[in-house]
Amino acid sequence: MLAFLRPSCCLLLLALASLSARAETVKLLSVRNEDPQLALSAKRASGAEDVDSLGMHLDLGLGEVGKTRFALNAASQDSAAPRLDTIKVDHKLDLSNSLLMPLPGKLDLGLHLTRQMDRLSAKAWDMGVKPQLKTQFGPLAVKLGMSVERSADAGRELAVGYHWTSSVDLTPRLSLDLTGKGSRKYDRGLVDAGSDTLSPKISGRYRVDRSLAFSYGLGAQVDLNSRETRPDLNLNVELKF
Repeated sequence: MLAFLRPSCCLLLLALASLSARAETVKLLSVRNEDPQLALSAKRASGAEDVDSLGMHLDLGLGEVGKTRFALNAASQDSAAPRLDTIKVDHKLDLSNSLLMPLPGKLDLGLHLTRQMDRLSAKAWDMGVKPQLKTQFGPLAVKLGMSVERSADAGRELAVGYHWTSSVDLTPRLSLDLTGKGSRKYDRGLVDAGSDTLSPKISGRYRVDRSLAFSYGLGAQVDLNSRETRPDLNLNVELKF
């Protein structure tokens, strides 16, 4: 998959990854901007354990029945050889013109099927439904979403999650974001304590030319249950070819 990238681009990606080694997450993304759209990604999550992942997804063009994405992800922990971690199929329906739309904006209904390949996990297939609403109030952009997912293994665990994001553009290249998310799991009648986080962040995107752009996010993530705060930093490089 990485053969699609030019050698000079690969060197740029490696240099940026090394410069951002102290950031909690570094994500490098290359995109071909036609339909169907092919994207390759490399991501490193640094914490108690370093986890590297390589991914690929293919988007089929938007049609009358929606848009479909096929994705593969391979993971490597502590410099071990990468192995296939996840296979995922997403389908998105645009309901913006339906009677279900409560506000001006865009309403999507996502359906997905995920195969977890982790040998340490008992899960096999996960199925989920994800409605998402995007709307705008002047300079304030709001995104609201939820998810209902169920595993197809013997446990048949049910997970319900929510997320919301509000963003205000301070300048054409700088915005102030506030994000919240959480989840609850139900397994054989038992409900876990769940997790709820709040993340204030400053983000921006700079376009160098038609094929190269940089984006970043600087902020913190607050666990509303434990009151623990940790950095939330990311750097993205976008290459279009």
